[in-house]
Amino acid sequence: MRALNLPADKAFRSAMYNGVILDNWELEYYSTHFEDEASFQEVIGAQSALAQWTALQVEQLSNEKFSNSKAAELAGELIRRAYIDSYANPHYGAIALAFWFYQFDADNWFSFEQVRKEAEKYLGYYPDWDNRLELHLFKGFEYGGVLARAITGQGLPVVVNYSERRVTIWVAQLND
Repeated sequence: MRALNLPADKAFRSAMYNGVILDNWELEYYSTHFEDEASFQEVIGAQSALAQWTALQVEQLSNEKFSNSKAAELAGELIRRAYIDSYANPHYGAIALAFWFYQFDADNWFSFEQVRKEAEKYLGYYPDWDNRLELHLFKGFEYGGVLARAITGQGLPVVVNYSERRVTIWVAQLND
């Protein structure tokens, strides 16, 4: 359920730190709001456009974090070539997002079902189709040393939020 005008990304991150993941996790998001529908549609209108936009964002974020332009450029190229699994259905997307977390270190850091439940609340934050959130998972992309330092998983979750006209890149790391 929506929490009093709290953006979906912020609500999800807060819920995850409320007893789902521990303090040894770092869960960050990088969200871009599009002022007009035309520029939003330009980015999300095709998977290739979303991949290009995501690659540019990853390059910029990586340069800001690590000041290594060659690694950033390589990361961008890998994003452009990555296979993308897309989930418009909150239930299926929640399973994929929970599995993404599970692949970090498949032990007892959290309950898979708790993560799935919070992910489904997040991806179903707005109940109608026109205001949906879609998960796009860039498969196989390893962002350790590019967007994070510690233990990272494979894949890069990107969420398209139609209601808020936002595209969000999620990055997590386990400081084990």
